[in-house]
Amino acid sequence: MTANPFLSPSELPYRLPDFAAVRDEHYLPAFEQGVAEHLAEVDAIVRNPEPATFDNTIAALERSGATLKRVEVVLHTLTGSDATDGIREIEERIVPLAARHRDAISLKRELWARVQQVTTDDPQESWLLERYRLDFVKAGADLGDQEQERLRELNARLAELGTEFSRNVVKATSENALVTNAV
Repeated sequence: MTANPFLSPSELPYRLPDFAAVRDEHYLPAFEQGVAEHLAEVDAIVRNPEPATFDNTIAALERSGATLKRVEVVLHTLTGSDATDGIREIEERIVPLAARHRDAISLKRELWARVQQVTTDDPQESWLLERYRLDFVKAGADLGDQEQERLRELNARLAELGTEFSRNVVKATSENALVTNAV
């Protein structure tokens, strides 16, 4: 197997993904490593003994999950446009795992408590902090244990249905393409 291009930032302008270097066998190992790295980064944020600040909580969350983001950007770009059978199989394996991972982060009570403790007077930081708080609430951070468990089940089902829907849209679009020959 060639070196996995997801495991380090792209050297292309604007850090654009190197689609030519990506092979089907790169996705799952990079995704699994990305999830492990992201969970470790979030755990480090939660375990930070310092009081919660914008820099050690919100900015740290912004920096976290880089490997995972690289994998997901390329995968979602391809599945939404020109997916091969191999990419579709990879998507079916990764999407439920990604849904569980998002829930593991957004429903992590210790992380939510830390985000709630952050204060800032900077207008830009305040805007981003408010986005994070709103995202956590929308993701179910304030729900009770039973409600969060039900939400996890629903999110897993929605991930499955969303994958099926997008696959059907791409298939229907391809099947209904109109090819014209300009004279």
